[in-house]
Amino acid sequence: MPRIVDKEAIKLEIMKAFSRLSDERPLTAISLREIAAEAGMSHTKVLRYFKNKNSLHVATVHWASSFMYKNVTDWFSSHHLVDYPGKSEYLDAFFSYFQTEEQGGVNPRDVVMTCALGAYSPEIKDAIREEFAHANEVLGMHFGEEFGRQLTSDEITAITVGFFGIYFARFNDIIPLGSVCKPLSGFGSLLLP
Repeated sequence: MPRIVDKEAIKLEIMKAFSRLSDERPLTAISLREIAAEAGMSHTKVLRYFKNKNSLHVATVHWASSFMYKNVTDWFSSHHLVDYPGKSEYLDAFFSYFQTEEQGGVNPRDVVMTCALGAYSPEIKDAIREEFAHANEVLGMHFGEEFGRQLTSDEITAITVGFFGIYFARFNDIIPLGSVCKPLSGFGSLLLP
C-alpha cells in the first residue's frame, strides 16, 4: 500500500522552520539548506515543495495571514460590543489584545521582513497586497457586524493599518510583548465617534 503523505503538513513544517530561523537573523541570510536542516528534512525535499526562497516567502505571507485571520475571528467570537462602554473602548480592547498576546506561530519579524522584501519582488508584493485587501474585508466584516453599520473604506483601512502596525512596532520591541502602547490604545477614540 502506498504511503500517504500530508503535503500541507510538510509545507507547514518548512514554513515554521523558516520562521524559527528568522528569530535569529534576517530572512535574506537564511538558506534553503538551513531551513531543510531546521525542518529535519533534505534540501531536495524542501525544493519539491518550494522551488525557491521567493515561493517560500509568498507561501509564508499567506500562511501568516490565515493564522492572523483565525486569531481575529477567535477574538471577535468572544468579544462583543455590548460588553464594552462604547465603540472606542471596543476597538481599543481589540488593539490591546493584539499588542499583549503572543500570536502563536506568527512571528512579527517574519511579517515585517517579508513586507520589506515585497519592495524587491513583484510576487511577494502581490501576495502582501492580496492579504492586505483580505484583512480589510475580514476586519471590516467583523467590526461592521459589531457596530451595526458598514464601515467606510477609510475607517477599515485605518483599522487594518493599525493592526499591522502592531507587528511592525513589535519587530523592534517598540511595543514589547506583554505591554501596551498608550497612543495605540487610544486609537479607538480618534477613529470612531
